[in-house]
Parts: sequence; C-alpha cells; structure tokens
Amino acid sequence: MSVENAVAFLKLAERERGLRQEMAGLKGRTAIDGLVHLGAGLGLVFTAEDYRGAVSAMANGELDESALTAVLEEVGLGKDNPYRPKP
Repeated sequence: MSVENAVAFLKLAERERGLRQEMAGLKGRTAIDGLVHLGAGLGLVFTAEDYRGAVSAMANGELDESALTAVLEEVGLGKDNPYRPKP
C-alpha cells in the first residue's frame, strides 16, 4: 500500500471520465473508503491514510490546483466539506 498508488489513482481520475463519475457517487464519511475500494479494483492498493498523503503531496505541486480541486469536488470533498483531508 502506498501514497504512490493513491497519487496514480488521482492522476488516472484526471484522465478517465468514467472513474470520475464513479467517484462522484461517493459522499460523506465513507467517501475515502469508497475511493480505497475503487483503487483496489484497479490494482492500485492504498489506505485511507495513503490517500490523504497523496492529496497533501499533490496539493504541494504534484498536481495542479485546479485538477486537484475538481477531483475533490467530484467526490464530495470540496473545500467546504468538513471531511476533506487536510493538505
């Protein structure tokens, strides 16, 4: 399990509309668990903590801010959501 897999998952979501649509269905407290499950189904195994680390790393420049914001908004983890991982 790794932050690298979570980063790869988020980058894949940038390119794959179908994945973004699946992610859009995940809401609330279980959203990150759902992301972990989606990633595992794609062979990208990571934990919720790995995912949070990936979001943090990407917010620090590995993914441009607009792409990161779009991904987080689609999964219901926009800036106004109290469950959004902290960068």
